[in-house]
Amino acid sequence: MTDLIKRRRDRKGIGGAIGIERAVPPLSAARESITNTERLLLALLRSEISRFVKDEDLLTLFFSHVFDPMAGEDERKEFVKNFIRNEPRAVIGYPRASAEFPIFAIVLMAEEESQPVIGDYTGQTDINDPDEEDDEFASFEGGIWEQSFGIFIYAQHPDVCLYMYHFVKMIMSGGKEFLLSNGVIDATYSGGELAPDEQYLPNNMFARVFNVKATVPFTVPRIALADPRRMKVVGLYRSDMVVDGVPGGISTPEEDDGDEGPDGDEG
Repeated sequence: MTDLIKRRRDRKGIGGAIGIERAVPPLSAARESITNTERLLLALLRSEISRFVKDEDLLTLFFSHVFDPMAGEDERKEFVKNFIRNEPRAVIGYPRASAEFPIFAIVLMAEEESQPVIGDYTGQTDINDPDEEDDEFASFEGGIWEQSFGIFIYAQHPDVCLYMYHFVKMIMSGGKEFLLSNGVIDATYSGGELAPDEQYLPNNMFARVFNVKATVPFTVPRIALADPRRMKVVGLYRSDMVVDGVPGGISTPEEDDGDEGPDGDEG
């Protein structure tokens, strides 16, 4: 397959229009990276919304693939018309009542470091300009994190909520290669129905959530880490002591240059 044909094929695939390299990186490159999952999910959803809203044939193909033969032609046409007229929006964080619907809200549900690494195991990267003769390398530390995101789908009609949920499900299922190529490892999905919180959303709102669980690297360059050579103990605290009238026994040792006697006199 020529590079031109491959590029055309990839561009038509989920995530292919974003313009980010979709080739799966080698382990050495992936472990040096830091993955911002929520921004990747946001970019993926916005890219595909933009692509589908401009192409009625793509919307018809999606609806036919998911809902036929249970839905008729009239329902399919109504879906396409409403999707273009009321384009869904993707945002980060819970929406407020003033938001425009339908909306996809990407929310971090939980994350936890699962595989910490020791020292500079995560590798190093040349941070100088490639044209410069002297190489300067930045070392990284960090670990592997387990993350869980909820993509909340809100709509003001139950059928629209159903359509949008399956639209998100299609985008995420077809976008695994894009996510993997950008450091999101072992993405798994789940979903369910929700009862909207009336505190934040208007009445007669319908909601579902599409859950994304993934493993991602999170590294820190050495320039952002504390230098242990500049860290030292400057005092001690003891709750049962009072020094110079101050509870806690806080004291800072002073260097003795040998010029003063026990009473502070020279000699």
